[in-house]
Amino acid sequence: MKKSKRTIALITLLMMLLSLLAACGGSGSGGSGTASQPSNDNAAPAPAPAPELVAPAPEGEDVQFADLVRVILDNAGIQVVNLFSPAAVGGNTNWVFGMVFDSLLGRNENGEPIPHLATSWETPDGKTFTFKLRDDVYYHNGDKFTAKDVENNILMAREAPGSEPSQIFAPVDTIEIIDDTTIVLTLHDVNVDFLYNISLFAAGIANKRAIDEDPEKGTWIGTGPYYVTGFSSNDFVTVERNDNYWGKPAITKQVRLNYIPEPTVRAIMMQNGEADICFNLNDADVPIFQNDPDHYMVVPSELNTIQAISFNMNHPIAGDYNFRMAVASVIDREEISIVAAGEFAMPTTDGTCWGWKTEFRNNDIPIIPHDIEQAKAYLEASTYKGEVLEIATSMVTNIRASEQIQQQLSLIGINTRINEMDGAGLRAYSAYDNNSTIMTMGGNQVTANASSTRASFYPGGNSNKASYSDPRVTELYDKVALTVDRDERNAMYQEIQQIVSENPPYLSLFVRILPIIAVKGLGGLVLPGDIVSYDLRYIYLEK
Repeated sequence: MKKSKRTIALITLLMMLLSLLAACGGSGSGGSGTASQPSNDNAAPAPAPAPELVAPAPEGEDVQFADLVRVILDNAGIQVVNLFSPAAVGGNTNWVFGMVFDSLLGRNENGEPIPHLATSWETPDGKTFTFKLRDDVYYHNGDKFTAKDVENNILMAREAPGSEPSQIFAPVDTIEIIDDTTIVLTLHDVNVDFLYNISLFAAGIANKRAIDEDPEKGTWIGTGPYYVTGFSSNDFVTVERNDNYWGKPAITKQVRLNYIPEPTVRAIMMQNGEADICFNLNDADVPIFQNDPDHYMVVPSELNTIQAISFNMNHPIAGDYNFRMAVASVIDREEISIVAAGEFAMPTTDGTCWGWKTEFRNNDIPIIPHDIEQAKAYLEASTYKGEVLEIATSMVTNIRASEQIQQQLSLIGINTRINEMDGAGLRAYSAYDNNSTIMTMGGNQVTANASSTRASFYPGGNSNKASYSDPRVTELYDKVALTVDRDERNAMYQEIQQIVSENPPYLSLFVRILPIIAVKGLGGLVLPGDIVSYDLRYIYLEK
């Protein structure tokens, strides 16, 4: 039965992919300096989005656009709109960050940094960076953006451990403001990934004065093409077009993002005209929209993040090699992926735990084979003595996966209970220095740039749910950040993956494939090459 389900799923997905045409990407020009550009030579290809979904807005006097676009979020709500909160780590929150805040640099379709708040940059050595800033940028509250705001954001990031900006700006050692439009950032060491990292949505520049005056709503103030007008945690975010935006103006007057956890409700809302675009439905509901191409578009979108089991390496049982190997040998990835998301999950077939489209990925590490008898032997040799162990998780997909993992572990006598929590709670619960987990079911956000994996494998990393620390891995991450030669970088990242696979803190399970459902006439969606954060800044709905 399981094989037939997978066969049908793969055939359906293949038909969907074959029906799509390749989309045209944008272009941009970069500044001077040294930078490491993501190259996905070792990574899997992504399915091409439907041309209509990413098409730029049509022009002409007769073209009219809807004032409101309604977006349904799946799996995880937006906890806070605050760049400096650890609760803001996650894809959906970054969608809002991209609309509300501007970063120093942007990225083109190849992942290369391009000018944004910074018009140009220079670096003689990959360690000292001089940025020239725009002189025509204003915050949503009317304050003018200057070099002082860049300094303030770096200092606020230092005071916000566990947040994404804290990791992005951690390499900065000294800050020198030359004038309002010139700032010099000197790093602790050469860092070839720095320019890429400061182009991420989470590297947006906030307004310190607004935050100081209103710690709750002041965190919403940016310089982006939209500003926040309404927010309810884990419910909705509403943004309005910033008509005084310094850059390319947004098309849609208002965008509302609603978190709808139940897939069936999402489908009903799309059918009833209560929403215009939805990310992820039950696989059983997708044909409803596939069979109505006059009104809907259905686009599969592979995520870069691999969903995995994390083991707390400091726990006496989860940290035991034999116990982890017992778990690795008993789990059936195909069953887990089917239960978690049906045809919209793809079980991993190798033993590396790396972003699906992240550069320098080692696709040749063998997977630990499914072998129940071997699993029993490993368990017998482990420290496990029948205790009830916790699997911590969040989000609908991962809760379903956890339930299937629980069932599979029971086959060899491992007793577990599932602890469901929201994303922010799970991040706090699994923090590197205060890790209360035993096992965790979830994924770590990674980009196309290999340096993003550091957050999962480096001591103190804000995605290191395993509290993993290996001296050689740490040494390699420190060294690779100073290395420009791509062959040398490839060798070091390959070694990191090999070391991690030999004493695994994570077990990769599956890649999620989101079926994006959109009404006809919707376009302007930007799908980044690493599929971490959808760019909604120029989304539109043609009347």
